[in-house]
Amino acid sequence: MLRPLWAAIPALLLASLPVAAEAPPSPDTVRLERCLAHVANNPEFSGRSSEALGSDGQFAKAAKDYCGDEISPLWKVVHGRARQQMGLPANGPPAYGQQALAEREMDAIILGAWPKASTMRAEPPALGRQRLTRYVMVWLLKDGDDAQMIDETAVLCARDRLRKNPLPQDDLAPLLQGKFSPTVTRLIADCGYPAWRDRLGAILSARFPAEDPALRADIANWYIGQMTFWAMLSEG
Repeated sequence: MLRPLWAAIPALLLASLPVAAEAPPSPDTVRLERCLAHVANNPEFSGRSSEALGSDGQFAKAAKDYCGDEISPLWKVVHGRARQQMGLPANGPPAYGQQALAEREMDAIILGAWPKASTMRAEPPALGRQRLTRYVMVWLLKDGDDAQMIDETAVLCARDRLRKNPLPQDDLAPLLQGKFSPTVTRLIADCGYPAWRDRLGAILSARFPAEDPALRADIANWYIGQMTFWAMLSEG
């Protein structure tokens, strides 16, 4: 089974290492507020009132994934606050307990930004194509249903074909961007990839019905290419 590999990929692609630094007195949360307005409309939160989300730890946790771009510069703020609380100098190696304090401080910033973000919940500001792409990718890697989205028969077939026919990096590397070279396409022609793309496209359409079909198709190809590439490196 390939499930252990799929379980590891989100962590590999999405994890970041916060860096401790001096904490400015008031972090800028304007971009975060815009992102939170979108997270609030995710299926798991859409049925909850704005008031309830203001103290929802799961909402803050989801924001750390979906709003990673906006939250990234705030990690230095919360680590600075954590170190202050611990009586440590602003700069220095991470201390035991610092990460837990920083996580709590981050939750406080996220939930503190929600009152302003909630005013945009009914009509969240449009995300640019690149930012929207990353948002959808987070959903695929974090909250999507692997059993529906991964065609294990297709990807194992492709893995076997590509292992039996070693190809240069110029053919394999593009898979990480969702691009299939003519040689790769020929080798996996009867592995069921068209049906897999159609099924994944339908899932993305159901979850993100208002988004550009071409963008959904690009993301489906990216996901399928990623699964194919990483399957080649899996055991078995």
